[in-house]
Amino acid sequence: MAFLHGEMRRIEETIRQREMGDAMSRWDFHININGQFLSCTLRDPLKSTGICILYLHGWGGDRETLGWLLDHLCAQGHHVLNFTQRGFDGSGGRRELSRWLPDAAAVVDYIASTTLEPWVFGLSTGGSLAIALSALQSEVRGCVALAPFASFPRLFADRPDHRATLEMTFSDLDASMAALNAEGAVREIAPRPLLLVHGDSDDVIPTDHSRLLYDKAGEPRRLRIMEGANHVFSNIRQSDLCELVSEWISKAV
Repeated sequence: MAFLHGEMRRIEETIRQREMGDAMSRWDFHININGQFLSCTLRDPLKSTGICILYLHGWGGDRETLGWLLDHLCAQGHHVLNFTQRGFDGSGGRRELSRWLPDAAAVVDYIASTTLEPWVFGLSTGGSLAIALSALQSEVRGCVALAPFASFPRLFADRPDHRATLEMTFSDLDASMAALNAEGAVREIAPRPLLLVHGDSDDVIPTDHSRLLYDKAGEPRRLRIMEGANHVFSNIRQSDLCELVSEWISKAV
């Protein structure tokens, strides 16, 4: 896997942000995974904890849905890397669900080859992917899953309308669903730490999915149901979620 760095853009952005007193630098680039170029953003802290958090987006394809939380984690000293899955905005290839897990695994392999410690963090489908990825990759040191679903069959049983949406998004849906079976994978994460967070006003994925995952997970584990929070946590105080996630990582290290 080759990383194509916009080095001059990175230097200019770092200088600009440090002049402004920001606690991080942020730069965009593409990674080449098996001939496909995927759009990425890397947030670099001024002072590093040695942790690199890989953020995984949901089926909507927006890697910056929780950009404010990623900024906060970087301000705490963590490197934060996110990328857009194939076929979504800025990334080449077709929208193939079968590539989500191996492409994310390739990025974890790269992080693990550096001096940084890989953690994974995902929202919605990305949360389910984070669980499956943590079970697959022993290099992952901790997992945060926000509003994940336990499995596609269980999700479609609860919300049949989602099947039609996802069939229009992914041509290989039926053949690829088993790879993102979070409830089958979650027990493999222990003894590495797992944080599950779900809003009790989530109208996309029922809160019971996180409760089920928590019941199947080993220790150390934590489940937090956030009162009033919607699927993407856009209707709560940002500081509440920022503090929850960053404090949990600090204690889990």
